[in-house]
Amino acid sequence: MKHLILSGLILLVWAGSGCKCDKSDFSKAVKTFKGFAQGTDFAESAVKKKIKPYSLRKKKIATHRGRERVLADIEIDPGITSKKLEKILRDACHDDDILGRSTVIKVRAWPGKLGTLVLPVGTSVFAKDGHGWEGSGVGFETISVSLPSPSKLAQSGTTPVTEDEYLKLLAVENLMRRGMSLDDAIKAAADRHSLPADDIRSAILHAQKVWGRPEEK
Repeated sequence: MKHLILSGLILLVWAGSGCKCDKSDFSKAVKTFKGFAQGTDFAESAVKKKIKPYSLRKKKIATHRGRERVLADIEIDPGITSKKLEKILRDACHDDDILGRSTVIKVRAWPGKLGTLVLPVGTSVFAKDGHGWEGSGVGFETISVSLPSPSKLAQSGTTPVTEDEYLKLLAVENLMRRGMSLDDAIKAAADRHSLPADDIRSAILHAQKVWGRPEEK
């Protein structure tokens, strides 16, 4: 009932002002007025709806030397630049949704869904108590980006990983997660997508040159 009265008052003011605005403007005004009447903070609402340029893959919470630590893996756009990645890593290690009440957090950024064939392309650490990740040093925040900049890629004669190459790696990773070896996964992915196995292997080697190659176990 209160909302009807408020809307009526707005309509009277609107008409008395002589404004020749269209009906949509009036509807927006009513919705806005209702929002403020209900205590809605539109600026805050817009921030909450903002999509983050990363997604949380998983996080592990453990206690080390009496401090609760969070190790979080995030997924970022495989085509991201090193400059943008640095900002994402900084934002992610200060993300309250991930950090929670823990004393320190370490964030590892992965190119898309990959996590076996390549290395994280950057890490960040934030310690509330200023003692770093291990708790024995000094440091509130550290950010490390291992993704080469476009200029460094050009200097080394390497090009960025293409979307096609990324999809080939993803096909192999999905099979490896089911228990296949690397060689078997490459062969199966090649057969499934009617591609030469050497093409898939070349895509993996290229991606590992750009994003890093895990140590063989």
